[in-house]
Amino acid sequence: MEALTMVSEVKQADLRREIATIARDVTAPLAGFVLRPRDETLIQQGGGLGLKLYEDLHRDPHTMAVLRKRRMAVIAREWELEAASEAPVDAAAKDLCEAVLKRLAFDRLCLGLLHGLLLGYSVAEVVWGEAVIGVTRIIPIAAFKRGSRRFVFGADGALRLLTVEEPVDGEALPPFKFIVAVFGGDEVEDPYGLGLGATLFWPVYFKRQGIAFWLTFVERFAAPTVIGEYPPNASEAEQDKMLAALGALSQETGIIMPQGMAIRLLEAMRSGSIDSYEKLCRYMDEQISEAVLGETLSTSVVGTGSRAASQTHNEVREELTDADADLLSDVLNTTLLPWIVRVNMPGASAPRLWRKKPDGQDLKVLAERDSIIRSWGFEPDEDYVRGTYGGAWKKVPPGADLRAGAGAGAGAGAPVRASAPAREGPAFAERSDAIDEAVSKLLAEDGWEPLVAGLVDGLEKQLASAKTEEDATAILSEVFGRMGISALAEALARASFAARLAGEVDDPLSGG
Repeated sequence: MEALTMVSEVKQADLRREIATIARDVTAPLAGFVLRPRDETLIQQGGGLGLKLYEDLHRDPHTMAVLRKRRMAVIAREWELEAASEAPVDAAAKDLCEAVLKRLAFDRLCLGLLHGLLLGYSVAEVVWGEAVIGVTRIIPIAAFKRGSRRFVFGADGALRLLTVEEPVDGEALPPFKFIVAVFGGDEVEDPYGLGLGATLFWPVYFKRQGIAFWLTFVERFAAPTVIGEYPPNASEAEQDKMLAALGALSQETGIIMPQGMAIRLLEAMRSGSIDSYEKLCRYMDEQISEAVLGETLSTSVVGTGSRAASQTHNEVREELTDADADLLSDVLNTTLLPWIVRVNMPGASAPRLWRKKPDGQDLKVLAERDSIIRSWGFEPDEDYVRGTYGGAWKKVPPGADLRAGAGAGAGAGAPVRASAPAREGPAFAERSDAIDEAVSKLLAEDGWEPLVAGLVDGLEKQLASAKTEEDATAILSEVFGRMGISALAEALARASFAARLAGEVDDPLSGG
């Protein structure tokens, strides 16, 4: 009630409208009826190039690679639509949008919009047409990325197209036609955004200069400067002959020259380190990687590093991918999807788009964890095994041989003799080697139960009666103390003899 009273005391119209708009910004760089970018690098270094200054950064191989890596990390994620509510009309709107996106080469559209990461903003044009999805509908049938340099923003922040007729102020554009993705615009309150180009320009520029000096340096060492010497009384014609001889030296293996003239080579002399240019270029590559990916380990390997550091760097890169995916989804959730619903299903709410983060769990680590938990007495159910490890699984019946490949080649109805105590649940052990199989076979022939009977008979009841850890330790000590080892020693002696004999005759041990 207090809030309603306060609202009534002020003008509700003022609360509902935006006051500090760009059109009223006294610091906005206006040129006629359109805004100009606030990017200082673009203003000072662009000249007449405009955004082409940043587009040319793609010519650097490392910059191109890291930008592609960042964009592809978003596209690699599967996208999903979530209905606005459980209402049937919203569910139908979600199904319609999903059908449209699957027809639209949607990932290609998203990849084009992600070029705004470098330039600050990107534009795509939507072409509508008729299609039958249940009934005849008007839907987007194509979407094309357009060059960002072809567009400007008016004083009201609306997108305008530069044309032959309107090369300065641009033409106004119809609704439901152009998707605009702006990156970094919130940081500078600029509809043109602030792309990575503003950050990458100088590292790429310094790298190019470093390579140019590096090539000059290599040329000086590979092809020394040629010096021609002529006597003081040489005529101008003789000097011209000398100059021609110097020119021929760079193309021929042998030359002739007048007597009294000499040619020598001026070789470049340098002491100390000669890898300064390479270090400069590598450092600039690292700065480019850090600016685009937030890390450097995935693009440059220096020394052995540490696993913890690589995991931390990967987490930083994943956070950037999360942010890019969320920003791109927000753009489409406020443009394309509402457009489709408003044109075809007025009154319904548009679904929301999002991209799933892949499950990067290590199955080997999970298997080791599950084995440890099972040793505590807990067993995973079949649904968990199928959901975690994928594929088709079924539970092994009690008493079955859990060794890898057990039962292969056995005839129908052939008896199977267990070589070890049967375990229930999924088997996570690796394939046994020949010695393991030989020991298992020996234990199966002699019977493993008599060997351990004296150890386990009544042990469970005794341990259950223990009240403290010390009591349990004392019980185990007593049991081990009275355990007979003669039968086990005899079995191990036979196994040792069999293994030695197999080694002498080169028998595989596991044969029949």
